Amino acid sequence: MSERFLVINVSRIGDTLLATPAIRAIARAHPGCSIDVLGHPNRADVVRHLPFVRRVGAGRRWSLGGGAVGAGG
Repeated sequence: MSERFLVINVSRIGDTLLATPAIRAIARAHPGCSIDVLGHPNRADVVRHLPFVRRVGAGRRWSLGGGAVGAGG
């Protein structure tokens, strides 16, 4: 089974752009890994077409262990 990574990016557009090299570095350091990105709908298109990202999910609120994480914009 290959390694799997989930990148959660609920920040602003500049943070999303600056996260791209880090996501690329994960892909290079772990060949064959699967990288999914979860983020705000307005920022999903920034990472959707990156060749090293397998899947992009978008939403405004996610439930994590009984709490909620908001993706404000």
